Amino acid sequence: MFRFIVFLISLAFISQANAALLSPRTYNKLNDIQQSINEQPNLEARLEIAANLLELAEDLEGNSLGLALTWQTHAQLHLLDERYREANEYLARAIKLKGLDSATLFQLKSFYAQTLFIEEKYAQVINVLESVVAADDFKESAAVYSLLAAAYYSIDNFNDGLPHIVKACELASKPKEAWLQMAFSGYYQQKNYSQALVYTNQLVLNFPDKKDYWQQKAGMHQLVEDYASAASSKELSYKKGFIVKASDYLNLGQLLASQGNPYKVATALEKALAQGKLESTEKTLRLMQQAWMQAKEMDKARAALHRLFIAFKQQKDGIRLMHFLVDAQYWQQAIAIGKELYPLKLTQKQKGSVLLLDGICQYRLGNTRFALNALSKAMAIKTSSSQAKGWMSYIKQLQQG
Repeated sequence: MFRFIVFLISLAFISQANAALLSPRTYNKLNDIQQSINEQPNLEARLEIAANLLELAEDLEGNSLGLALTWQTHAQLHLLDERYREANEYLARAIKLKGLDSATLFQLKSFYAQTLFIEEKYAQVINVLESVVAADDFKESAAVYSLLAAAYYSIDNFNDGLPHIVKACELASKPKEAWLQMAFSGYYQQKNYSQALVYTNQLVLNFPDKKDYWQQKAGMHQLVEDYASAASSKELSYKKGFIVKASDYLNLGQLLASQGNPYKVATALEKALAQGKLESTEKTLRLMQQAWMQAKEMDKARAALHRLFIAFKQQKDGIRLMHFLVDAQYWQQAIAIGKELYPLKLTQKQKGSVLLLDGICQYRLGNTRFALNALSKAMAIKTSSSQAKGWMSYIKQLQQG
């Protein structure tokens, strides 16, 4: 259920036109009482004001305008004590008076709708304000449209409420934040994501320092499959310091990667990890390693893979790391990784790969006996047999020559 700030409509107590229609005595009495209410009187003073209003109402019997404004004032007095039911009773009686001009009726009905909203009588709010909007001489009011939309939203009727909040936003030179949120949520409920995005963009434009709107903007671009804009929004959010959750960093990385920006992905993740903003989870480290690979930063990719393997001891990562180290001719480091791998539960294929790489590294370091020992074991495994046999033949030929 939606809740909104209700007192959106600024009411003039007595308009200049109404003042001219009241007797000086009635106008002065009502004006004095209004001033007293505005001063937040104590209980004793409120009781005195209530008595004066009852006396004034008796005197004004038959004077629709004077009586309507007196009852409106009495409703305001009840609101000081949060006695909404009593306030609504006075306002309901006031709007039924005959002979009231349209401006006074608009003022009374608007006030009545607000107090009904406070009591969560949304159906009555809708009835009152629909009659206001339908009047031939209704002067369009953003506040009225927004309150009417809020009443519809409060009963989960987004379809009927949405046109009114859109109208409110259109009429306002600078729509209120809550109105833009309502327009967004209405279109979102209808699954009209492209229109929802229009209001998300307005929220970002008008409130650029609120991180939730940047996150919302990136998410909406993804919903409409505009991944380039999603990546751009997410990156701007990152640059403004709004990304703090691990899931957001991962989403940023995935979006940038999808747009061919692996270097930005890797640097963002590395910085977040270094600053402690992101935990070294397997998913995070794997994404960073892949990004360095795609960016062709091999030293950093190798370092990230080493960090990943040491942290999570995944056999596939250790074997990949051994391959990287062998390619870079880091023989001793590759042998050290092999020692980490041997105690793990390896498949025959994985064991063959580790033995083969271990044998090659041992040979390159001049440890021929250890090399032949590892290669002979690798030769006994089908998947590594052919390569191991080739290396053993090569080593023996060199020994004989």
